[in-house]
Amino acid sequence: MKLLFVDDEPDHEILIRQFLENAPEIAGCELAFASDGQQALDLIRRDPAIEVLVSDIKMPRMDGLTLLGHITRDHKGLCSVIISAYGDMTNIRTAMNQGAFDFLIKPIDLNDLKITVTRAIENVRRAKAAARENERLETEIIETQKEIIYKLSELVEMRSQETGNHVRRVSEYCRLLALYKGMPVEEADKLRLAAPMHDIGKVAIPDSILHKHGALSAEEWIIMRTHAEVGYNLFKDSSREFLRCAAIIAHEHHEKYDGSGYPQGLRGENIHIYARIMAVADVFDALGSKRAYKEPWPMPRILEHMRSQKGIHFDPELVDLLEKNMNEISRVRLLYPD
Repeated sequence: MKLLFVDDEPDHEILIRQFLENAPEIAGCELAFASDGQQALDLIRRDPAIEVLVSDIKMPRMDGLTLLGHITRDHKGLCSVIISAYGDMTNIRTAMNQGAFDFLIKPIDLNDLKITVTRAIENVRRAKAAARENERLETEIIETQKEIIYKLSELVEMRSQETGNHVRRVSEYCRLLALYKGMPVEEADKLRLAAPMHDIGKVAIPDSILHKHGALSAEEWIIMRTHAEVGYNLFKDSSREFLRCAAIIAHEHHEKYDGSGYPQGLRGENIHIYARIMAVADVFDALGSKRAYKEPWPMPRILEHMRSQKGIHFDPELVDLLEKNMNEISRVRLLYPD
């Protein structure tokens, strides 16, 4: 951590350096000095280690209040102490309203300076510790959220007599395909989090239909297809962005590129990109997985099928991206085997 003192009087730098350099309260902190606000701002912009500022108000080029305004706007983690002349309460109030941590009155008592700087250092350290704890809690919440989503999705897959790791693999395939497509990492991560919920609507499908080994009747097929609408209605009004993403996927992942899918008969790029990615990932994994009604297909047969469905079931570009990146795609099944 660095402490930056800003004052246009050279004698003050000498006094402050001599008094604070050996103070045990300041141990581990480096002292830096600037003679005006502009020089101080340039140092702050170049050096993120500067975390405490002690600045006079009246200086050439840029005064302390203008400097404080830049810090409040662009360097929110920096703790500022303002020095003002005796009786100058207007500038002191302005500084405190702009976010200054504390103020000192001239002529400065060096012991008061040490106490105030020590408090500023402690304030920075507490803020950093709180930020780390908040980050840890946020990570824990996200991981818990993901685990609940996976477990709930696995429950749906188990009810459909499919393998639990199917949802984990499909999630990873979706993220990779999104990245290959050129999506930002944040959006690809959102898609990975939402992907396990693609078949959540199957909770509303009766076991007699869901577990039927033979072909579904026309009436049963109508009921089975409703799971897309059920999943959509479950999440569409959520305040969480990834759940609204899950709503899109649940609603459209059975649409086909040529318009022959359901429930809306969407065609081509009228199908949301999230759903087009899911369609490729879901079928690709299902073909390579063992089911009650089939053995897993070998990879050459899977890729042949995917190619044959370009422009029919699947977005052709996504199939090409899948095949082009098979080395990375194949590692997902090694990480999450049946």
